[in-house]
This record gives sequence, structure tokens and C-alpha cells, in this order.
Amino acid sequence: MKTDKLRFKCPATAREYIRNLAFNFEESEQMMEFLNACDIAQAAFVNCLIKEQQYNFMLRNHYLNRNLANSEFMVEIEVLYNEYFLASEELLQAKNKLKIISFKLDLNEIDRKLTKG
Repeated sequence: MKTDKLRFKCPATAREYIRNLAFNFEESEQMMEFLNACDIAQAAFVNCLIKEQQYNFMLRNHYLNRNLANSEFMVEIEVLYNEYFLASEELLQAKNKLKIISFKLDLNEIDRKLTKG
């Protein structure tokens, strides 16, 4: 596999790695639970990135154009910050669920198989 420690070189490599992991579950229910958790983690990650970008855009826009009244800006920035905080909490929960499901696998053995073949 073309991976360095924690990074995949391209999305196709990441999908292939996840697909190979999924096939190592002994029961199909566990495999589906894993794949669903991957989908949820991916959606939570994208949501978190979007909220972070919105928050950063709002801050950057405020500093460039000081047109907003200070109290109006503070309300908007607080709303965005709360949305970002909730999105990052959702991502953390998805990550933890994925960890719990992954503990059912012997990941060291799977990595050895995948790097050989």
C-alpha cells in the first residue's frame, strides 16, 4: 500500500484499504457496522471542515471589512463557533465508534497481509 505513517497517498488507496479491512470481519453484520461507521465518520469530518471554514471566513471577513456592528458580529461568530464545536464533538463520537469497531480486528496482522499482497 502506498501509505506513510498516517496518510494515504490518494483517495483510491484509502478506499482500497478500508474495503480490505471490511473483508477481514468474520461476520457480515460486523462488516456492515464498520462500513456504516466509516460513512458516518466521513460525513462528520466533512461537516466539521465546513463549519471550521465558515468560522474562519467570518473572522477574516470581519477583520478585512469592519462594517458589522460589534454586537452583531459577536452573535454571528458565537453561533458559528457553537456549530463548529458541535461538529467537532460529532466527529469525535464517530471516531470513537470506529475505534471500538476496529478493536474487533487484528490490525497488525491485516497490515502485514496488505503490505505483502
